[in-house]
Amino acid sequence: MAKDKSFAAKMAKSTKLLPTCPKCGEVGNMLLVVSSEKKESKDSWLFKEKMVRVCKCNEKEIYS
Repeated sequence: MAKDKSFAAKMAKSTKLLPTCPKCGEVGNMLLVVSSEKKESKDSWLFKEKMVRVCKCNEKEIYS
């Protein structure tokens, strides 16, 4: 007979695998931050993307 996997069991397993913040101890959400920069030599724009983990301790810095 197959093992019954509930949603709560799946969530408990997934939160154990994610790294926690060393300052606040919570699991943060991953957020894609896109910054735009204008090239000096041309009239075009560069878009730089980076993934940032957001938790309570750095939430105000990233969202502002």
